Amino acid sequence: MIDEEQEQIDAELAELRKNVTIPYLPPIDTAIISEEEVYTLVLDLDETLIHYECDDADGDYYLIRPGAIKFLKEMALYYEIVVFTAAMPEVSLKFLTQSILCQVC
Repeated sequence: MIDEEQEQIDAELAELRKNVTIPYLPPIDTAIISEEEVYTLVLDLDETLIHYECDDADGDYYLIRPGAIKFLKEMALYYEIVVFTAAMPEVSLKFLTQSILCQVC
């Protein structure tokens, strides 16, 4: 049983790795940030910017940390922002495209 689970984990990881390309980040939009002194700010999504819950009764929901949107808007003026997450891509992309990114842009 454990070997089957590990094989499935390995297969999922191999599938995720297909999405990784070099360079890891897209080119910087020089209309927003000067390319001369670019710094990258890496933030953790899980339990730092948001709290995500999956509840059978209420469905999926998340809570955005107070001040997170304002913080991201301000930091986006000075830094290239990278959001790290340990969540599955479907969960993190759903959240980022439907909430934080829409409010920051």
